[in-house]
Amino acid sequence: MDVEEEEKTGIVEPCVGMEFESEDAARNFYSEYARRLGFVVRVMQRRRSGIDGRTLARRLGCNKQGFSPNIRTAAGPGPDKKPRPSAREGCKATILVKMDKSGKWVVTRFEKDHNHPLVVTASGFSSSWLPDLQFPIVLNAYRNLKTTCVCKKTPFLSESSIVKSFDWYMVALGIPSSQYDRMFYLRSLLQKAMLLYHILLFALPLTGDKDKKIEELMKELEHQEHLCATYREKLVSFMNNVEEQTEEMASKIQLIVNNVRKVESEVQNFPRRR
Repeated sequence: MDVEEEEKTGIVEPCVGMEFESEDAARNFYSEYARRLGFVVRVMQRRRSGIDGRTLARRLGCNKQGFSPNIRTAAGPGPDKKPRPSAREGCKATILVKMDKSGKWVVTRFEKDHNHPLVVTASGFSSSWLPDLQFPIVLNAYRNLKTTCVCKKTPFLSESSIVKSFDWYMVALGIPSSQYDRMFYLRSLLQKAMLLYHILLFALPLTGDKDKKIEELMKELEHQEHLCATYREKLVSFMNNVEEQTEEMASKIQLIVNNVRKVESEVQNFPRRR
């Protein structure tokens, strides 16, 4: 994307060598770029320091990157069962940012091409971000944490418990608990409001009440847009908090594992008494 195209669309495209003051600034920039372009960001990988646990590199990408294994197909679907369509399409769009010696975060790799359609709604938000409410980030963090822990006696919440807690949070926000309904709930609010607006715009008689009702409808539309933005902000904040807590727990468990290994090594080196 050249300078003229950026000025026309208002979308600033990342490039190799671009610098940011922090990891959050880099992530927010790419998330805003994705929102304007019409795709959803997935947190892919991170590289941490083996000394103090700091994040040294972070890779973000399109949520349609990779391929989802089809469990039903692998197990042999029955006559009444149909394989679920995969939400991933092997998209290669990704960005890699690393922290340099000065403490700034620099883009070292950027792939912009997508192999699927990009859709942006009238409000500027991607219409495909809602399927991410299936909680993949938290479950991936949970599985990584469970794999890291070598002490089998350490209790863990089951994945179903985590999903149920997330579903409870969604219901508390007034969003349907069904994952299928959840995917289209917020978007449908805007679609219904726009439909009512166009119906009233052409169906109401040319009287003074028409302008009043249109004004009321526009206020309701703005209210629904505000609700959508609020729900999205709360959900993103919630998932970020869970991710931070999971990373903190993983660091503590790793410290415990290192201490246990150190003690085991000292015990093995200690001369045995006969």
